[in-house]
Amino acid sequence: MVRAVSDFDQALRADPNYAAALRNRGTAFAVQGDYVRAIADFDQALRLNSRDVDAYRNRALSYQFQRDYPRSVADFDSALELDPQNAEILNGRCWVRVLWGHQFDSALRDCNASLTIHPQNPNTLNSRAAVEFRLNDFRASLADYDASLRLAPSMTGSLYGRGVARLRLGQTTEGHADIAEATSRDTGVAARYAAFNVQP
Repeated sequence: MVRAVSDFDQALRADPNYAAALRNRGTAFAVQGDYVRAIADFDQALRLNSRDVDAYRNRALSYQFQRDYPRSVADFDSALELDPQNAEILNGRCWVRVLWGHQFDSALRDCNASLTIHPQNPNTLNSRAAVEFRLNDFRASLADYDASLRLAPSMTGSLYGRGVARLRLGQTTEGHADIAEATSRDTGVAARYAAFNVQP
């Protein structure tokens, strides 16, 4: 990835207004966890090309990782104005609202719209399950976590979420079994899910 940044630096020395190179360098910075420089590059790329869907989406993700959820939602909004049938972006906006802890009804609409386009996406099913959990619809949450696991059995987040949903429904033995298996596979899963209040 360092080599990629160097290559984009070289392209930008030749043409400082090369919007795609700015966006791609920003993406490389984001992958490295350097969200400040990533956002600066996305800002400049969007000044040069205000219709760059990927720049909006990747800046939204950078804001998400900085926990600047309102700006992340705003960038997902802009991306969806340009590409309203993009299932991945719809799921992204759904998920960032889960992390933010706000606008759950809107999050549910986003996940539903995404699943209308790509019904068998385990990540989106996981996102919708988290929304339903926060809306106290534990049966729906359990069903979506279960569906996510059928499609992607290795998703420890869905396994953990299913366990928590089962506990809320009184399925104590099954719930504890799911949670124990999930935490044995991924020691950080409980803390990640507690951060957005999917917890026993």
